[in-house]
Amino acid sequence: WKQWPAYLEEDNRILIRDEGKIYEQCLDRVMGDAEKVVPVLAELGRKYMGGSGEQIPGSEIAVTSGAIWMFEVSDCE
Repeated sequence: WKQWPAYLEEDNRILIRDEGKIYEQCLDRVMGDAEKVVPVLAELGRKYMGGSGEQIPGSEIAVTSGAIWMFEVSDCE
């Protein structure tokens, strides 16, 4: 089981490496924004579970209830 998501509650700073360059960013947990969550869940379903990629209304409950953790990369303030 992955333990790093729990560590982000205390310190959400991360380092992302892209083409040899390191970027200091933060990960913010997405809990209540259905407009962001539903399309991501649809793409996950298409890519990993053989779904059609169609957005399913109400699927955001898995994230907003805390059953699935979803994060967004952002600039640290």
